[in-house]
Amino acid sequence: MSDLFDIEKIEDLDTLKKHLRRSISLESNFENKKALKGQKKYEKHKETLEILIDESSRHKEMLQNLTDKIEGIGELEIEKVELAFEENDFLNTLFKIEVLMEKNYEKLLNQTSEQLIKDHWNNGSYKEFYTQIENIRNDEINHQNLLDDIIDEDLSKNIFIEDKVLKTKVKGIKLIERVEEELKDKLDFNAKRIIILEFDNENEYNKFSKEINDKRNIEIKEITYIGDNIKTEVIIRPETHRSF
Repeated sequence: MSDLFDIEKIEDLDTLKKHLRRSISLESNFENKKALKGQKKYEKHKETLEILIDESSRHKEMLQNLTDKIEGIGELEIEKVELAFEENDFLNTLFKIEVLMEKNYEKLLNQTSEQLIKDHWNNGSYKEFYTQIENIRNDEINHQNLLDDIIDEDLSKNIFIEDKVLKTKVKGIKLIERVEEELKDKLDFNAKRIIILEFDNENEYNKFSKEINDKRNIEIKEITYIGDNIKTEVIIRPETHRSF
């Protein structure tokens, strides 16, 4: 798929057809309700997931309507797109697909030659092409936000709060190492753990911060001063993940 996104400009019908075929194929495969079967753990998010499916069906109709108005495109053959919905990575898979679709629509919106559309448009104003593609692109961004909310809700269950005030950096480092061990085999797009630590003096916190500073998979997200104590929120991802 990457070859589609590497093209600087969409200036001919064949290239335009490739992007439209990819878009309508992704939407057609995504709207299949079978993708939700067996995902009982996300039953409470059924309404949100149904929005994604219903809007994918609507997007497919919008794309077909647009292609009917562009001479030389003809009927688009829907490609089979393998959507691997593994149960432990279901939401992240959906998110990746939404990002992929947004990227394709962004390309259609900003890189399609206006003269190309104008020359081959056969019904009304050619600007409808750009208006409709922008509307679909915005829907995909909204879908990502909806999924972000669900993912964040699930991740919130992975917050660990150390209930003892730490007198030295050692306990904090050990907790992080334990979490890293738990995460080492995680391949999820958004896999992470959050631990809340409180140090009873700034000197020990500074030692702790300095020791983890070079670890690309760890981020100190928030620091709160409570009298002489320092409370910090630390986000830990699998060591194989890119830095923040």
